[in-house]
Amino acid sequence: MELIDELLVGGADMHVHNMMLKGYRWNLVEVANRAIEAGMGGMVLKNRYGASSEMAYFVNHLVGKDICLGSIVLNQWAGGLNAFAVREYLKIGAGIKVVFMPTGHSLNHQRRHVNGNVDKAVRLFKGHKVLPELEEILDIIAKNDLVLATGHISPEESLLLIDAAQKAGVKKILVTHASAIPVMASLEEQKEMVRKGALIEQCMATCMPFHCIRMKQRFGIDVDYNTEKIIRHMIEIGIEHCIKWLLS
Repeated sequence: MELIDELLVGGADMHVHNMMLKGYRWNLVEVANRAIEAGMGGMVLKNRYGASSEMAYFVNHLVGKDICLGSIVLNQWAGGLNAFAVREYLKIGAGIKVVFMPTGHSLNHQRRHVNGNVDKAVRLFKGHKVLPELEEILDIIAKNDLVLATGHISPEESLLLIDAAQKAGVKKILVTHASAIPVMASLEEQKEMVRKGALIEQCMATCMPFHCIRMKQRFGIDVDYNTEKIIRHMIEIGIEHCIKWLLS
């Protein structure tokens, strides 16, 4: 529960870029004000195109409270496994508290959603061995007590990553939207992740009709997730090992 209490209070995890596009009801300032009104202790801003530390700084300034926390997503836009960026963004704006492994540029996402084309994939392993660049990033995460989030990597990669992170001394590990596309970890895989010391993020957006429609339109995938399934997973895994992902 330390992770939730200190860094992900309320379980809100949002994409900065998406929240700035037309069609969303609120912008980030409005979301931050609503979070304050709701009594939330904080929320992590997630920008799939790189870091959100500067955006978090400006939103906090505009709302007059340190409600937003920064993060970095290691897609190709951030240079992939870019230890320099992780280290430098600790000092920029509001800093970063969470390091996300690749999302759209993960090998798993590229294989599932880009017709098997993995040209842009950010690879974490050679076989089952952690790449040196990832080892350096895990060391930075451990030394600065950051949260390691798994992004869109596969369940198999997540299990390898959890082992490597534990070995490096990382204390806060979050498997992101484990039951949802494109991760789709089985219940047994999620239980194993918990046994290895990770928290599991359950994506509540998959219970909402708009999300199912969007997945069908974008990827041609019929999403069969529902509220009952998410609840069952959380109960069987252990509610104390789960957090919610609210916004997409």
